[in-house]
Amino acid sequence: MLTCLRADRRDETIRALSTLAENDWESLLGAARRHGLSPLFYDALRPAKAHLVLPVGIEERLKRAYLGSAARNMRLYRELSHVLRGLNDEDIPVILLKGAHLAEGVYGNIALRPMGDVDILVKKSNLERAGDVLIGHGYTDVPLGVGVPKPPQHLAPFVKKGEPAIELHFNIIEPPYALRFDMEGIWSRASKVSVLGTQALVLCPEDLLIHLGTHACISHGFNNGIRFLLDISRTISRYEKELRWEQLLSQSNDWGIDRGLYLAFRLSAKYTGITVPEHVMNRLFPSCDDADAVALAEELMLGETTVNPNVAKLFGNQDFSGKLIYLARNVFPSKAEIDPLSTDKLTWPALCKFYYCRITGLVERHWETVWHLFVRDKKLTGLAQIEHKRNQLKDWLVKDT
Repeated sequence: MLTCLRADRRDETIRALSTLAENDWESLLGAARRHGLSPLFYDALRPAKAHLVLPVGIEERLKRAYLGSAARNMRLYRELSHVLRGLNDEDIPVILLKGAHLAEGVYGNIALRPMGDVDILVKKSNLERAGDVLIGHGYTDVPLGVGVPKPPQHLAPFVKKGEPAIELHFNIIEPPYALRFDMEGIWSRASKVSVLGTQALVLCPEDLLIHLGTHACISHGFNNGIRFLLDISRTISRYEKELRWEQLLSQSNDWGIDRGLYLAFRLSAKYTGITVPEHVMNRLFPSCDDADAVALAEELMLGETTVNPNVAKLFGNQDFSGKLIYLARNVFPSKAEIDPLSTDKLTWPALCKFYYCRITGLVERHWETVWHLFVRDKKLTGLAQIEHKRNQLKDWLVKDT
């Protein structure tokens, strides 16, 4: 599938697709659907279609996915423009993140980049007012449940019947990196765009690449599929002539994310054919001893897991005392981890209630998984080992931070 999406492999793509049996096509379409790449796959196949004989119904299914994505994103952008207008009326500046920026601004065709929800960045001082604007537009915030810490970089999602959820972010990365990211600089470098005639802001190319790379490797540990490879590739192609690599390198070093960006760029180059300047890769990770990290990131990106990372960590290779410390930190998070925006509101009785609800909630959600791992269920133990590797990679990424 990734070969088919590479413009420099057209002849190779045609030869490979010509040999596929019908069940191979079904597997290919299944992979495209899982990774949210069906519209992009359809668009990439169109130039090669004259040289191929597709099984009955394959082209029609891809075309429906393409048109369906276009229709959904048209509705999404229309709703987004209404929300942005309301935020503009209250003088609340907004930066569009990920899909809301990429679909139109990077891919150049809103059908090619499906979106599940809308992520927008507002300044921390404007969070409450921005939430009020969404509520005024018919949205409600989803309660997280008692005993569940609030996300460290965004509010709980706002939902509205028939519309995608909206997340209000006040940072583009979670701690510990959030403590080092220069949000004022990110806001000062943002540029203006128009969404159906309504003004908004988007990240500058360097900050966009940093966000895409860190979101894939640090926030997700490469468990969010392969679409980020295309996002990075398309971003580099779109801004090739204006990318300031020295600025990106300086920010990456200051923020302690060199290793993560190195892995994201390395995998993007391998699978999409995009060229990242050699001096950039060398500056991001000058050591030659990177084969294990790259192989592990690749394995995790292409694999699957259903085991909670915190549960997997308890069954990892660390010593017993290390497991107890990790368990205690998860069961009894600090006030800043429980609610990063309102630590002063957590009185001692409220804190005790939170910890009680957290313990009962964790037991209810995870007891069955823990039991199967304790009795060494073969399938679940294998999945836990994959998640343990992911934890090890994330620990390695954060090591110097």
